[in-house]
Amino acid sequence: EPEHILSVFENASDDLRVGDRDERVFVVAAPTTVDWAVLGLQTWDSDMWVEADEPIDVADNTWLHEYVHSRQQLNTTNATSWLTEATATYHAAALALEGNLTGFADFRDVLRRGTRDRYDDVVLSDPTTWTRRANYDKGGLVVGTLDRQIRLATNRSRTFETLFGQLNDREGPFDQATFLQLVDDIGNETVRATADRYVTTDDGPSTWTREQHERA
Repeated sequence: EPEHILSVFENASDDLRVGDRDERVFVVAAPTTVDWAVLGLQTWDSDMWVEADEPIDVADNTWLHEYVHSRQQLNTTNATSWLTEATATYHAAALALEGNLTGFADFRDVLRRGTRDRYDDVVLSDPTTWTRRANYDKGGLVVGTLDRQIRLATNRSRTFETLFGQLNDREGPFDQATFLQLVDDIGNETVRATADRYVTTDDGPSTWTREQHERA
């Protein structure tokens, strides 16, 4: 129902504190009689469409994924381009969980896709190594891992949204060194080392338990 979708967007607008909040976002629930190439798409700064029958009470949430894209002002380089889809994937799932649209098991299942064997040789900072959806799945898991690590390192006073917001505010492109320095500034050297490992090598993190999530 439109009212339910609009309520979810309203909550997401308030909960996602990353700046670049548009005064108006134009959303189309696209007819399902068309064989669309994708389930949804964000275009320009604040326009988006989603197939009208896409579910909203799930962690793999196309509505929220495209909404997060509307909140991005990321001037990435080749080495940081993975963040565009990674942040949309993770924050859409996190917003669905925090908005009681889904449970932790569904949230974790979305992140667990980043551990698939087909991503074993993927280096996020090197797009030439990416297999299909690597930046979404492995990238989303890495963003989630960094979010949890930042929260633990700062006694929950900062989150990945803090980093996301600072990246949004940058006028020029940000490279890998800048990204890692911001991780250090917002978290600490240990979180920076985690980011360096999971972004510049083919290593990948694991998911975490409900108890570990709640602790962070």
